[in-house]
Amino acid sequence: MICECCVIHQAHAVASMPSVPISVAFCLPCLAVGNYPLWALLANTACVGRLEDTAEDWQDMVRRSCAYQGKSLEWFSAEVGRIVSKMEREMYENNDTLALKQDNWGC
Repeated sequence: MICECCVIHQAHAVASMPSVPISVAFCLPCLAVGNYPLWALLANTACVGRLEDTAEDWQDMVRRSCAYQGKSLEWFSAEVGRIVSKMEREMYENNDTLALKQDNWGC
């Protein structure tokens, strides 16, 4: 199994992420420095809305992981914005479908 954080080294442990109800595969270097998978950091941050709206310890995890993986905070924030826009667009598109289903359910 490959490390889900760096996607380079062989994973040696599976551990939970702080503040996120998932477990991921870590190599020993990523586990030692606190490097987390960007996909998980992006998804959880997007659920909040913006990096600036998250807790300071979450922001520290993002800064550390971005630095370790060679990504800038500007890149991270732009990706979060893209994900939020996509979620909002899909929510509004699916809202019409949900309303139609609810009418059929007698709600």
